[in-house]
Amino acid sequence: MVYQKSRILLKKQGLAASKKLGQNFLVHQHTAERIVDFSELSKEDTVLEVGVGLGALTGPLADAAGQVLGLEADSGIIRLHEEQGNLPDNVRLIHQDVLKTDFNELVRLSGGKRLKIV
Repeated sequence: MVYQKSRILLKKQGLAASKKLGQNFLVHQHTAERIVDFSELSKEDTVLEVGVGLGALTGPLADAAGQVLGLEADSGIIRLHEEQGNLPDNVRLIHQDVLKTDFNELVRLSGGKRLKIV
């Protein structure tokens, strides 16, 4: 059911998973919660999420951490989140490919907090 809703949302936005970008969208909430549990996050942490996708992991990460820096290379996904305004306030969406990212800049954006990559 969740998978079907995700497919409908992507289709409605004119989007599809890109093989070029290696996209696979997480859709199961239980899986997202398990990832967050294993990450041992605290409000003192800034999390780098590589590939925000539809945000299934982003919300639970934002609940557990002080800040989430969400890197997303897909301009369509960026547009979707900007239009829907559906990301928590402590998420900073960054339109950038992780392979072209200046990690020193991400450390600066973390404001001195621990930076964890999830």
